[in-house]
Amino acid sequence: MPVTPLDELGRDAVAAKGWFGAHKYLLARRAVQLAILGLFMLGPVAGFTILKGNLSASLLFETIPMTDPLLFLQMLAA
Repeated sequence: MPVTPLDELGRDAVAAKGWFGAHKYLLARRAVQLAILGLFMLGPVAGFTILKGNLSASLLFETIPMTDPLLFLQMLAA
């Protein structure tokens, strides 16, 4: 099975869907990542916290726990 060169990867998707159509999920993921980091930084800057904790386990509005399930299992196994 031949290996596709790196400069040709995704070229057919861009040709079929256009640049935005081929990259829409990548752009959405980056926007969500920046929004989460912004919510974490909003607490110290603005004086109120929406997200408190770290990226593996945090509290939303200091009541709703949000934990990465795989990291939680890793902590239990350790």
